[in-house]
Amino acid sequence: MPANKQLLSRIRVIDTCLGDSMKKYWSKKHLIERIESSADIRISERTLDGDIEKMRHSSQLKYYAPIKYSKPKDGYYYAEEGYSINNLPLNEKDIQALEFATTTLSQYKKIKILADFAGTVDKLINVINQIKYTDHEALFSFIDFEKAPFSKGTEHLNVLVDAIKNKRVIEIVYQRFDDTEAKSHIICPYLLKEYRNRWYLLGHHTKKKVITTFGLDRISVIKLVQQVRYTEAQNFNPESYFKNTIGITYQTGRPHVVELAFTNLQGQYIKTQYLHETQEILIDNEKELRIRMNVVINYELSSTILSYGESVKVIKPLSLKNDIKRIITNTIKQYRK
Repeated sequence: MPANKQLLSRIRVIDTCLGDSMKKYWSKKHLIERIESSADIRISERTLDGDIEKMRHSSQLKYYAPIKYSKPKDGYYYAEEGYSINNLPLNEKDIQALEFATTTLSQYKKIKILADFAGTVDKLINVINQIKYTDHEALFSFIDFEKAPFSKGTEHLNVLVDAIKNKRVIEIVYQRFDDTEAKSHIICPYLLKEYRNRWYLLGHHTKKKVITTFGLDRISVIKLVQQVRYTEAQNFNPESYFKNTIGITYQTGRPHVVELAFTNLQGQYIKTQYLHETQEILIDNEKELRIRMNVVINYELSSTILSYGESVKVIKPLSLKNDIKRIITNTIKQYRK
């Protein structure tokens, strides 16, 4: 890696460490260890001193980072809360995008991590408004977004984002809906995923040695675990992991060819908003719209199909067709009582 790229890689790691809300003070030893583990770059204390000096005073980099050193804590820290070298100057397009983003985020203000971010954007917009004499709320008042309902578990987002970003092992107390008591799990967190206004955590289960999914609404306690080494994600990529999945329930094994026949009217909606990226049209006429997808068969797929009621029919595979028939039959029985 060229020297200038190494410098920027080291600085990015230092910036991430000093911006860690869960650990304020960083010693030289810990910074060097994190640079070596995250950027795979070995450096001396002298090089680290030079990097910090460049972050503070380099007219070429123009970060002018507010890095201070605490002798009692034996560690470096950002004296300005929320500072990051990624906070770059904004142009007109950036400002308009932020105005739009603020309007979008306003519906999520009850979710702590997004409320904090929205608050930061609001502060920035207020400054922009004073300079430009504009009103971003009036600018986008003609857009009405779908309102997200309350979802239990969003109070955990802050600590989980920090744990994922800083590669911290966590212990969670988790109770499944079908269990009578909560259980403890040691997890190396990898990903937060939202599906239908519910949040989920994916991470390496240190006991089961597999990637496991947990609903945030069923987590009651989260604690950092210092004595367990963080296991890096091996060949884990969210896009490929969920490539053939609708929803959050990951299934091992090969995906299936699923064919669905929709009524002509419902088919107009399906053509404009795909059920899955592998969707392709087989038949499109006045009678039906028939599509084919390459997906795993899971709970969310069945729920999606059932949500269309009499407007859809499963053609393939036979196993899925029979599952849907069974569910519909049992549903009808409920109304015969």
